[in-house]
Amino acid sequence: MKRDLYFFSGTHWDREWYKTFQGFRYQLVKMLDGVIEAWDKEPRFGVFHLDGQTSPLEDYAEISPENTDKLKALISEGKVKVGPWFVMPDEFNVSGESLIRNLMLGHELAKKWGADDAWKFGYICDVFGHVAQTPQIFRGFDINYSLFSRGYFSDLEPYFVWRSPDGSEVLNMRIGNRNGYCDFTMGVPEHAWVERSFEESLEFLPDYLEYLTATTKHPVHLLMDATDHHFLRLDTPRYIDEIKKLYPDAEVHHTDLIEAGKKLEAYHAELDTVTGEMNYSNRVGFPDLITNVLSSYYPLKKHNDECQNRLEKVIEPMLANASMSGKPMNRSFVKRAYRYLLLNHPHDSIGGCSIDQVHKDMEYRYDQVTEICDTLEEDYFYTFGRKQGYTADALTDGVLTFTNTLPFDRDEVVTVPLYMKPGYKPQYSDQAFGYELINCFRIIDSEGTEIPYRVVSIRRDMVKTLFGQKKQIFDVYNVTFLVTVPAGGTSEYRIVPSEKPSRYLKYMISGADYMENELLRADIAPDGSLTLTDKVTGRQYADQLTLADDAEIGDGWYHANPREDRTVYSRSGRCRIEKIEEGCSRCVFRITKEIEVPDSMFSGIHAQHRSDSYTVCTAVFEVGLSDGARFADVSLTYKNTAKDHRVRLAVPTKTEVDSYFSSQAFYSPVRRVGIDYSTEDWREYDQYEKSMSGIVGKRDSDGYGLALVSPAGLHECAALDDEDATIYVTLLRGFRKTVLTNGEVRGQLLGEHSYRFALVPLDSTVDYAELTKLQSRLAVPLMTRYVEIEKTLPIADPVSGLRVGGEGICLSVFKCAEREDNAYILRLFNASNAPSEAVCEFPKPVASAVFVNLNEEPSEDKPMRIDGGKLCFDVSPWRIETILVRFK
Repeated sequence: MKRDLYFFSGTHWDREWYKTFQGFRYQLVKMLDGVIEAWDKEPRFGVFHLDGQTSPLEDYAEISPENTDKLKALISEGKVKVGPWFVMPDEFNVSGESLIRNLMLGHELAKKWGADDAWKFGYICDVFGHVAQTPQIFRGFDINYSLFSRGYFSDLEPYFVWRSPDGSEVLNMRIGNRNGYCDFTMGVPEHAWVERSFEESLEFLPDYLEYLTATTKHPVHLLMDATDHHFLRLDTPRYIDEIKKLYPDAEVHHTDLIEAGKKLEAYHAELDTVTGEMNYSNRVGFPDLITNVLSSYYPLKKHNDECQNRLEKVIEPMLANASMSGKPMNRSFVKRAYRYLLLNHPHDSIGGCSIDQVHKDMEYRYDQVTEICDTLEEDYFYTFGRKQGYTADALTDGVLTFTNTLPFDRDEVVTVPLYMKPGYKPQYSDQAFGYELINCFRIIDSEGTEIPYRVVSIRRDMVKTLFGQKKQIFDVYNVTFLVTVPAGGTSEYRIVPSEKPSRYLKYMISGADYMENELLRADIAPDGSLTLTDKVTGRQYADQLTLADDAEIGDGWYHANPREDRTVYSRSGRCRIEKIEEGCSRCVFRITKEIEVPDSMFSGIHAQHRSDSYTVCTAVFEVGLSDGARFADVSLTYKNTAKDHRVRLAVPTKTEVDSYFSSQAFYSPVRRVGIDYSTEDWREYDQYEKSMSGIVGKRDSDGYGLALVSPAGLHECAALDDEDATIYVTLLRGFRKTVLTNGEVRGQLLGEHSYRFALVPLDSTVDYAELTKLQSRLAVPLMTRYVEIEKTLPIADPVSGLRVGGEGICLSVFKCAEREDNAYILRLFNASNAPSEAVCEFPKPVASAVFVNLNEEPSEDKPMRIDGGKLCFDVSPWRIETILVRFK
């Protein structure tokens, strides 16, 4: 059997990890200087792969601009392969849109640096597991081959067809039974990171080749010479000569890895097909999955999700609306925000497994994204919002404008600020003797209907910065009431001074320890636990809001309990229950729990266990129930004063099914509960903890169950096979170990942390798409603007924008096209197992609409119906569709 051996020359470049970015960049400059010089020193050298990334090119150019033309020449000649990524991301901790933006920017920079196109290879060599839709995302960029080392059994056939839930496939190479993507490096020229001489290394070459050729029944073999921060190996041609001596009948190639993929195509029919996510533990060898990066450095993951949510669900549609209105805004700011965001997405960065300084630097980048979003929103409302419309001597009303950037109607109870000038007239008091004077006003919708409301707080003499440099003093009235805002549009509500007291005495049903609306009842026990009763189905979900605190001796990679451990549960602690809001459309209870936990780990000569001294960690839950809501909304403020511990939220579901569902990019995987006990003797045994992107739940065969939905920060869940069918969601892990240090303090996450989530009783009518839309609602509050106008001026009727409908259909993004003016990108996906028809309605008539790939290039022509401003087209199960739209 004739063999083909492909010698892969490359590097794996962590932009930041156990050194800071600047520390690694110092090595990067030396490494790329060596690449530039390589072919002059050794003309037989073949191809060097730059780890599937393009960000190192920009990092290098900032320091060595004089060498960029030389590097571009090598790229244009095909000697250095760059892309398809901007950075090699973590897939479970970022959104689907971020993965797409990452690849788009990688393709853009590859061309900028001289390549005809980005390297069309899905190189994800060191990523900590892979989402199910990765093959579909790769195929959306015309990438047919992929390679990874983590997430699949290391002793199985290394080549297989990897299929996404929609049916998209790539031919995948799973490498490295011994040392992963550096298999040749660590097996021959190096040992334990120590370089051998060429002559010394030849002693190990025969054994390595024998092992390599035994890993597969197919005559295609990859020799991976690409370890972390690896410099180009000039003596590679000499190794190839020696390999040819040992295998004279084999073809030895030193070329683009795509050529290995093409060779494997001949065996396509013989390869197994594997569908879905790659999150399996490792049986033997090097490439562990490293599960618990899902829960490391919670504050960074929260900030990341908040930035993604604003860019995808607010800023991009906002700028698209501005462009459609004929007043385009500067999208360069969005592109800059995405660069800051994506530079935080390398797997060791967003994974939370780097040194403290790396994660400190990440905070700056997230802050830049936030500042850009704040500024763009401010400019948008100044440009397109209602202006102050009164004269100094005119009688005035207020107008509160709500803007909805999501593609569906929103009927929900909101709490919003009204910025009212001091000295507002008239005023009233709830008491006959005027103990507290309150501005007296009524809220009227565009049809003239009075809307009941509740003033929940007043802050007097507060400074607010207006657009530009103006500041003004206001009394801030936070009011709660029910609003209706159409899909992608706006609604206005008039704030009218009233001579009569504006009291609304009909409250939502509640008592000292319960509250209920027409769909749901929430009862609070003396220990602070919550019971939800679904009034539609009669199902009860008891013992919610319990926290479990156990020890942590792990690090940014792994959670680990000591053999001698103690778990503290919050239900045994001191508890205070307060009703803090009671109104016509909403009720809120505050539950304060004081939880005594060991203050740290004790590590002595003879033992390692949790300390016998305790500290109090305080958890403050605010549980709300709104009129018409099918869920209880919860905010949690957790003050962490302990070290070396893990905090989890228990969600008992009382279901009887042996599976649960969660969320990830463009998909909801269904997994079995518990763990695989047959992995007891594996190198990395199966972990309870698995990924989520803010949604996790269980439902019985009749559809009844319970889900948790969070907008930001929560990415690790575990489904136990206990009698309560409990799901655990990891809130934080405080650890002292960081990679290659003697311990650092930031990983302990001391201080205050905030969380938001909803607990949603399920029945057959609540599908995954509905939970995804709820997550968007929680992530994106309705935006508001309050101004004063003359009483004679009317307020506007509700105005609709983009509306997306269809069973199971979810919008991913609506934005301006990247490479064409006055064109727009609509990306959506079918979040279900059944085919569906997407119905998209725009506020303007459509001139043309065509399907494009994820890189916004022409794609397969499929049927689409255009009727004025309406588009209709079929979407197969779990399919991502991208449409380029032009308007008349």
